[in-house]
Amino acid sequence: SVRVEGARRRGCDRNQQRPLAGGARGGGGRGAMPTCTLVTTAQPNPARAKAVLEHGLTSVLSEGASVPREYVHIHAVFGAQGTFGAVSDTPWAQLRIAVIKGQLSPEKKAAVAEGVTKACAVLEVEADRVQVVYEELDRGNIAIGGKTLTENI
Repeated sequence: SVRVEGARRRGCDRNQQRPLAGGARGGGGRGAMPTCTLVTTAQPNPARAKAVLEHGLTSVLSEGASVPREYVHIHAVFGAQGTFGAVSDTPWAQLRIAVIKGQLSPEKKAAVAEGVTKACAVLEVEADRVQVVYEELDRGNIAIGGKTLTENI
Protein backbone atom coordinates (compact mmCIF):
# COMPACT_ATOMS: atom_id res chain seq x y z
CA SER A 1 0.00 0.00 0.00
CA VAL A 2 1.00 3.62 -0.36
CA ARG A 3 0.99 4.10 3.43
CA VAL A 4 3.39 1.20 3.97
CA GLU A 5 5.72 2.25 1.17
CA GLY A 6 5.80 5.82 2.51
CA ALA A 7 6.58 4.46 5.97
CA ARG A 8 9.43 2.34 4.64
CA ARG A 9 10.95 5.31 2.85
CA ARG A 10 10.88 7.29 6.12
CA GLY A 11 12.37 4.36 8.05
CA CYS A 12 9.18 3.56 9.98
CA ASP A 13 7.64 0.34 11.20
CA ARG A 14 5.03 -0.52 8.57
CA ASN A 15 2.42 -1.68 11.07
CA GLN A 16 2.64 1.08 13.65
CA GLN A 17 4.04 3.99 11.61
CA ARG A 18 6.71 4.70 14.23
CA PRO A 19 10.42 5.29 13.58
CA LEU A 20 12.63 2.25 13.42
CA ALA A 21 15.49 2.17 15.91
CA GLY A 22 18.26 3.15 13.57
CA GLY A 23 16.45 5.64 11.39
CA ALA A 24 15.90 5.70 7.68
CA ARG A 25 19.56 5.05 6.94
CA GLY A 26 19.99 1.86 8.93
CA GLY A 27 21.18 3.60 12.06
CA GLY A 28 23.33 6.17 10.31
CA GLY A 29 24.33 9.28 12.23
CA ARG A 30 21.96 11.45 10.25
CA GLY A 31 19.09 9.02 10.83
CA ALA A 32 19.42 8.82 14.62
CA MET A 33 17.03 10.56 16.97
CA PRO A 34 18.18 13.86 18.40
CA THR A 35 17.16 13.96 22.06
CA CYS A 36 16.45 17.20 23.92
CA THR A 37 15.85 17.77 27.61
CA LEU A 38 14.27 21.14 28.37
CA VAL A 39 14.36 22.30 31.99
CA THR A 40 12.75 25.66 32.69
CA THR A 41 11.34 27.68 35.53
CA ALA A 42 8.53 28.76 33.21
CA GLN A 43 5.11 27.32 33.96
CA PRO A 44 3.23 27.59 30.68
CA ASN A 45 -0.42 26.77 30.19
CA PRO A 46 -1.02 23.52 28.25
CA ALA A 47 -1.45 25.31 24.91
CA ARG A 48 1.89 27.12 25.22
CA ALA A 49 3.63 23.95 26.39
CA LYS A 50 2.27 22.06 23.38
CA ALA A 51 3.26 24.89 21.03
CA VAL A 52 6.86 25.00 22.21
CA LEU A 53 7.26 21.21 22.26
CA GLU A 54 5.42 20.11 19.12
CA HIS A 55 5.87 23.09 16.88
CA GLY A 56 8.90 25.01 18.12
CA LEU A 57 11.49 22.58 19.40
CA THR A 58 10.47 19.56 17.32
CA SER A 59 10.59 21.56 14.08
CA VAL A 60 13.95 23.15 14.86
CA LEU A 61 15.58 19.84 15.85
CA SER A 62 14.07 17.94 12.94
CA GLU A 63 15.35 20.48 10.44
CA GLY A 64 18.72 20.93 12.12
CA ALA A 65 19.45 17.20 12.37
CA SER A 66 17.95 16.46 8.94
CA VAL A 67 15.57 13.84 10.31
CA PRO A 68 11.79 13.42 10.20
CA ARG A 69 9.82 15.05 13.03
CA GLU A 70 8.91 11.54 14.23
CA TYR A 71 12.58 10.96 15.17
CA VAL A 72 12.83 13.86 17.63
CA HIS A 73 12.56 13.05 21.34
CA ILE A 74 11.93 15.87 23.83
CA HIS A 75 11.62 15.59 27.59
CA ALA A 76 10.39 18.78 29.29
CA VAL A 77 10.41 19.81 32.92
CA PHE A 78 8.31 22.92 33.49
CA GLY A 79 8.27 24.83 36.76
CA ALA A 80 11.75 23.74 37.81
CA GLN A 81 13.41 25.29 40.84
CA GLY A 82 16.83 26.85 40.32
CA THR A 83 18.82 29.92 39.45
CA PHE A 84 20.48 31.30 36.36
CA GLY A 85 23.22 33.78 37.13
CA ALA A 86 22.26 33.67 40.83
CA VAL A 87 18.79 35.00 39.96
CA SER A 88 15.69 32.90 40.62
CA ASP A 89 12.83 35.33 39.95
CA THR A 90 13.28 35.63 36.17
CA PRO A 91 12.31 32.68 33.92
CA TRP A 92 15.16 30.72 32.40
CA ALA A 93 15.57 27.61 30.29
CA GLN A 94 18.32 25.09 29.72
CA LEU A 95 18.23 22.70 26.79
CA ARG A 96 20.54 19.70 26.64
CA ILE A 97 20.61 18.34 23.11
CA ALA A 98 22.16 14.92 22.52
CA VAL A 99 23.11 13.81 19.01
CA ILE A 100 25.46 11.32 17.36
CA LYS A 101 29.01 12.68 17.01
CA GLY A 102 29.22 14.65 13.79
CA GLN A 103 25.45 14.77 13.26
CA LEU A 104 25.41 18.58 13.63
CA SER A 105 28.05 20.77 12.02
CA PRO A 106 29.11 23.93 13.90
CA GLU A 107 26.83 25.91 11.57
CA LYS A 108 23.88 23.60 12.30
CA LYS A 109 24.55 23.87 16.04
CA ALA A 110 24.42 27.66 15.77
CA ALA A 111 21.18 27.52 13.77
CA VAL A 112 19.58 25.05 16.20
CA ALA A 113 20.63 27.18 19.19
CA GLU A 114 19.06 30.24 17.57
CA GLY A 115 15.89 28.32 16.70
CA VAL A 116 15.35 26.76 20.14
CA THR A 117 16.06 30.12 21.78
CA LYS A 118 13.32 31.69 19.65
CA ALA A 119 11.00 28.79 20.52
CA CYS A 120 11.54 29.52 24.22
CA ALA A 121 10.05 33.00 23.68
CA VAL A 122 6.65 31.25 23.69
CA LEU A 123 7.44 30.39 27.33
CA GLU A 124 8.21 34.07 27.99
CA VAL A 125 11.89 33.29 28.55
CA GLU A 126 14.17 36.04 27.26
CA ALA A 127 16.92 35.02 24.83
CA ASP A 128 19.74 35.87 27.24
CA ARG A 129 18.20 33.47 29.80
CA VAL A 130 18.34 30.42 27.47
CA GLN A 131 21.32 28.08 27.66
CA VAL A 132 21.90 25.33 25.08
CA VAL A 133 24.32 22.49 25.85
CA TYR A 134 25.24 19.96 23.17
CA GLU A 135 26.25 16.40 23.96
CA GLU A 136 27.76 14.36 21.16
CA LEU A 137 27.50 10.63 21.77
CA ASP A 138 29.15 7.61 20.22
CA ARG A 139 26.67 5.36 18.40
CA GLY A 140 27.27 2.58 20.93
CA ASN A 141 26.06 4.85 23.74
CA ILE A 142 22.51 5.14 22.39
CA ALA A 143 20.01 2.29 22.35
CA ILE A 144 16.50 2.28 20.93
CA GLY A 145 14.26 -0.74 21.23
CA GLY A 146 16.87 -2.53 23.33
CA LYS A 147 19.60 -2.36 20.68
CA THR A 148 22.46 0.10 20.45
CA LEU A 149 22.75 2.00 17.22
CA THR A 150 25.94 0.08 16.42
CA GLU A 151 23.82 -3.11 16.48
CA ASN A 152 21.26 -1.59 14.11
CA ILE A 153 23.60 -1.07 11.16
